[in-house]
Amino acid sequence: MIKIRNSFANWCRQPENLPTLARQTVTLLSQKLAASECSQASEQLSTPMTLNLSQTGITDLKTFSGLTSLRSLNLADNQITDISYLSSLVNLTYLDLADNQITDISYLSSLVNLTYLDLAGNQITDISALSPLVNLTYLRLSSNQIIDVRPLSQLRQLKGLDLSENQVDDINPLSNLTNLAFLKINITESVNIPRRFLVQQQGKHNYQRVQKLSVIKTKPVEMVQQLSAIS
Repeated sequence: MIKIRNSFANWCRQPENLPTLARQTVTLLSQKLAASECSQASEQLSTPMTLNLSQTGITDLKTFSGLTSLRSLNLADNQITDISYLSSLVNLTYLDLADNQITDISYLSSLVNLTYLDLAGNQITDISALSPLVNLTYLRLSSNQIIDVRPLSQLRQLKGLDLSENQVDDINPLSNLTNLAFLKINITESVNIPRRFLVQQQGKHNYQRVQKLSVIKTKPVEMVQQLSAIS
């Protein structure tokens, strides 16, 4: 196989020399950009832009590695397993990877400009790579296999956090997240809600700072309550 110099323009001009899945990605990108020629498509991709490739069946992200000008990228509801090629997209502020087949998110640790990240509906257990992403304001991690949420304890800009449909056994590390306005989480009967989230007023428990706290008990499975915060 002929080795092609790593640039979208070259990949676009010589798709026959790319692996099948990479060739499909180049075709999808070209169609999405509606560019008349490869150089025009490459020029578009070199400027700040938003790209939505959700529900396109994409699996190979090799050709994304050079798209460092991307600001917003939606790859939700595809068949992606390997996100290593996204590690160079350091200008991203919005990334949606929901409903794929991702297990390893270590490559996201370099994306420190992210303010929005959606990883719901994957197969993630280890979220330690999220610790450096201190600019995140919204994080969705529902429907994964997460137990330990300690890596989130330093994400103090978070305003929205969805951890529902996981197996979290201790939510005390979330007590540091004083800017939270929305939290959704599953807990077992034995897990206590941190005092930071609760305040006693007129004989009733209300939620302090968190405007909406949706607690789902898992023994038995039932929606317990959804309350608005007091001012």
